[in-house]
Amino acid sequence: MFCPFLDGPDPATLFWLGGLAWQDANARLLASLGRVAPPRCIVYAGVFAVDPFRRDEDLFAALATAGIQGVVNLPSVAFMDGELAAILGSFDLGAQREIAFLRRARATGLRIAGCAGDADAADAMVQAGAELIIAHAGPPLPAKPDPGRAAAARLRRRFAAGPPVISAGELLATLG
Repeated sequence: MFCPFLDGPDPATLFWLGGLAWQDANARLLASLGRVAPPRCIVYAGVFAVDPFRRDEDLFAALATAGIQGVVNLPSVAFMDGELAAILGSFDLGAQREIAFLRRARATGLRIAGCAGDADAADAMVQAGAELIIAHAGPPLPAKPDPGRAAAARLRRRFAAGPPVISAGELLATLG
């Protein structure tokens, strides 16, 4: 995973807050592409899939030029729930837009992975061709077990013959 928005003193905090307005995750991604060495393995770039200020085609072209083979919806609005998720959805800035973005990425030839907060989103991502699901159940609380591990376990049972599933915490452990 190539996620420049996580560069900072606390990637775990940035993971959960990356989609907020003070962080232009896609600008950081685009600025970092020039520093990417030609990959020897499959690289998925973390893309803020609901960015209202950039055209998907431009993002896809920049990623392809840099040799990036796939995208994942990170940072993700899937971390938002309740009233905030409903408001984002009413402005077409919610999880459904992320899924549509992943479908368009797949249609252009990019591989896709998806960050999902519930089984319905994970199902839609698998149907769109996701090769990996990153499960989350919200940010972990201090001194509490990572709720994403239980969510990942449920999705692993659901997709026993499908794509691999990891928790957000497991992903963060591989990045740090």
